[in-house]
Amino acid sequence: MKYTHLAQVIIKQIGALQTIWTNCLQFKNMTLTITILNVRNSMLYSREKDPRGALYGYPVQTDSLQYSFIVDRDSQFDYLIDIILKRFVNYFGLLLHKILDVNGKLVHPEKLKYNNWFEYRRENAGAFPASQLPVRRTKSNLQFGNRKNQFERYHCPAIRR
Repeated sequence: MKYTHLAQVIIKQIGALQTIWTNCLQFKNMTLTITILNVRNSMLYSREKDPRGALYGYPVQTDSLQYSFIVDRDSQFDYLIDIILKRFVNYFGLLLHKILDVNGKLVHPEKLKYNNWFEYRRENAGAFPASQLPVRRTKSNLQFGNRKNQFERYHCPAIRR
C-alpha cells in the first residue's frame, strides 16, 4: 500500500466529512471511526524515488486497522489529518513527524529509530539527568515536591493538572 495514496484518500474523506457536517448535521460532537480492511500481511510503501532506496513498513498481522476518537465540530482540518495519518503510519512501524513540507507536498514517513524507551535511553545516556525525567504522578511525589515533580510541573504541560 502506497503512503501517498493512503494520505490522499484520508485527506479527501475528512474534507468531505467536514463539509457534510457543517452544511447538514447539527451535532456538536461525533465519534469518528476510520477502518482500513483487508490489510493482513500488507506493508506501507513510504518512499518513492529516494536516493536511500525503497522504505517499507512492517507487515500488519491483523485483518483490519481501526482508529476511533471523538471529534468536536470546531476541530481544525489540519489537526484531524495530523492525528489520523500519524496513527495509521505508526500501525506499520513507521514514524511521521509532520504531514506537509514547506512546499505543501506530503512528507514521507521514516522508520522508527527506537523500538522502546530503553533503546532510546541507552543511546542517549547522560543526555537527561535523572532529575529531569518526567515521572508518574503519585501522592508521594506531590506531597514532598521533589525535583522530578518540579520538572514535570513546569516542562511537561501535557500532564499538568
